[in-house]
Amino acid sequence: MSEMKPTLGPWSVDDALPGDAFRYVIHGEGDSFGHICRISINGNANAEDDAHLIAEAGTVFHNTGLSPVQLVEMVKELKEALEMGLEIGAQCSRGFLGKFQQKSRAALAKCEGVK
Repeated sequence: MSEMKPTLGPWSVDDALPGDAFRYVIHGEGDSFGHICRISINGNANAEDDAHLIAEAGTVFHNTGLSPVQLVEMVKELKEALEMGLEIGAQCSRGFLGKFQQKSRAALAKCEGVK
């Protein structure tokens, strides 16, 4: 996957201008078009929630440098590594400790560069 370079954030949701065919407008810092995208209602009862979710995803990337999916993967790896650490007291063998250290280093390496 190529490096992502979305519009600078944080992103926010505003009501569209009167007469606009769309209901919600998502803005980011430095977007040259005045909006990132527009959300239409057109029978979508969740349009406002959808707009806020899109804006939140952009803000997450702006704040962390990672997509929401990348953050989920990181959290899963960190959780797994920490769960292994909790087992150390019960299973203090050299093999287990080495595996824990390896997983911990790999998980922490993924955290490098996160804002």
